[in-house]
Amino acid sequence: DHADGGLTPQQEIAGDALLRGATVTEAAVEAGVARETVSRWQRDPAFVAFVRVGRQQLRDARAQALEAVIGEALDVVRQAVADGDVKTALRIVTAPHVLRALLAEREDPDALAAADEAFFAKYRHLADYIEH
Repeated sequence: DHADGGLTPQQEIAGDALLRGATVTEAAVEAGVARETVSRWQRDPAFVAFVRVGRQQLRDARAQALEAVIGEALDVVRQAVADGDVKTALRIVTAPHVLRALLAEREDPDALAAADEAFFAKYRHLADYIEH
């Protein structure tokens, strides 16, 4: 660790790798350190804070991107409804459920299956309409 309490370049590399979804072993290889070193860093408050802040920044960026897409999608839905294109409007209206399920899967792999079941139970009649 640096004397000023900050992270070393190797810790930043390992932290960035973990944020990208790398395993501890992969992060260690990228940082040029032993796996045990990264495991030890995961108990270091400064390293933990670095990764926590990075994860929050990623969540915030995803939320902003999703909000922008939802705004654009609403414009498309309005136009589709105005044009009488109900099938397109229904496809777009149901898309946020799919996106939520995919985001939930990153946090809990079993969540995608549960979200799929709930989605199809709720919108099966719409899916039948869209397909015909």
